[in-house]
Amino acid sequence: MTTELSALARLLVYPRHQTLNELNKIDHILQNSRHLDPHTKENLKTFTVALSAAPMSALQNVYLASFEEDYKTLDLMQQNHESAEALKLLENLYHEHGQDFSEKDVPHFLPAILEFLSTVSYNEALSWIKQAEPALRAIDRKLLDVSSPWLAVTDSLLSLSKRVAA
Repeated sequence: MTTELSALARLLVYPRHQTLNELNKIDHILQNSRHLDPHTKENLKTFTVALSAAPMSALQNVYLASFEEDYKTLDLMQQNHESAEALKLLENLYHEHGQDFSEKDVPHFLPAILEFLSTVSYNEALSWIKQAEPALRAIDRKLLDVSSPWLAVTDSLLSLSKRVAA
C-alpha cells in the first residue's frame, strides 16, 4: 500500500517533466498493486498513457482547469459537514505524527496526505482513506464536472475506501 499511495500522490501534483519522466515507474507500481482492482488499474493505465502522450503545456492547462480554480474559490474546510469532518480528521492525524499542514497548502493537501499515509500501516491508511471518503467524493464530483482526466486518481482512492468494512 505504501508505494501505491505514493504513486497516486505523484500523479496528483502539478505536471512537471520530472513527473512525466517517472510515469513508467509510477505505472509499474500501480499495475502491480495487490490492492487495486483490475478496473481501477485499467483506468489508471489509460490516464498515465494520456499523460505521457500529451504536450506539457496542455497537461498543465488541464491540471489548472481541474484544480486551480476550485482551490481559489473553495475552502475545503468549509465544504459540507461530512467533508469538513473528514478533512479535519486527516489534519489531526497529520499533526499527531508531527507533520504540519495549513489551509494555504490546499492545492497540495491531497498529495501530501497520501505521501504521509504511505508511511503508516496498510490498515491505518485504509481506515483514514475511508474516513476521508466524503471529502474524496467532493473532489471527485468536481473533477467529473470538468471532465478531468485526474478523475482516474480520485476514483482509485474511492475504490480503496471500499476495501474497508463499513
